[in-house]
Amino acid sequence: MRVLYQFRFPIVKGCEILLSIESPLFDNCPSEMLYFPKRKEVHMSADIVLVLELIGTVAFSVSGAITGLKKKMDILGVVILGLTTAVGGGVIRDLILGITPPNTFRNPIYATFAIVTAIIVFLPAMQNLIMKKKSIYNQVMLIMDSLGLGIFTVVGIQVAQSASGEDGIFLLV
Repeated sequence: MRVLYQFRFPIVKGCEILLSIESPLFDNCPSEMLYFPKRKEVHMSADIVLVLELIGTVAFSVSGAITGLKKKMDILGVVILGLTTAVGGGVIRDLILGITPPNTFRNPIYATFAIVTAIIVFLPAMQNLIMKKKSIYNQVMLIMDSLGLGIFTVVGIQVAQSASGEDGIFLLV
């Protein structure tokens, strides 16, 4: 006789995938081998989130500022492009989630870091270092964009999950 086994795979709190298997292959397996324990939930502390957001802000500010340098912008253009690149996505995320005013306007540390970073990138020594060779420019852009995108993806999911009333609804945003 075939035995029916059910496996529960938790995706997020309150949501799981139920897999039913009817097979003689599992007849001789001990029941403890067929048990999948739930994973512990991991919550990021506010300090870790702040540090990650600041690293992502600096990374995207560098990315925006060196794009401005490539387009031969003056210091105002470089700073505006660095600031917009660094905090623009977070503002849009907060508005979509209904967090008003957006965190960037409640806590000016993000804009300050972005502006200071863009000014540092505009300094002649940094311009010469970054814009000297195309390979250096490409490497800096790749690293900064990857760093910013990775960090802001993790932080964005965490913010969306904490802002939503139900677990899992943040996946729709």
